[in-house]
Amino acid sequence: MVCSASTGRSTRLTAATPVTAFGPRATPSASSLHGRPTGRSAGRTRTGLYDFSTARRNPYSKRLKRQVTIRLDQDIIHYFEGLATDTGIPYQTLTNLYLRDCAANRRRLAVRWQPPGDET
Repeated sequence: MVCSASTGRSTRLTAATPVTAFGPRATPSASSLHGRPTGRSAGRTRTGLYDFSTARRNPYSKRLKRQVTIRLDQDIIHYFEGLATDTGIPYQTLTNLYLRDCAANRRRLAVRWQPPGDET
């Protein structure tokens, strides 16, 4: 934290205190440690601070989203960006909602693809 005083033309440094993870003080007060280790090894070991014997897996971890890269045509991106502007919902969320709706209703495209050179 830096405090300064300005006299119009110049600024004079009046106080400087290092800022740490505990706030503006250089070290935490003894009363705020509540039996936690101090000194050089304070941040190195956490074995006594956490009890993982009752820990359990996140029940929602299967529903978490996964980042993927897909190539979309510019007009598709512009379409969903326009919808995003109209609705106030981010375009990536709208795209996900649309694809989720397609999957939930088991929609299938009526597309017949032929490899190049195979004209039967």
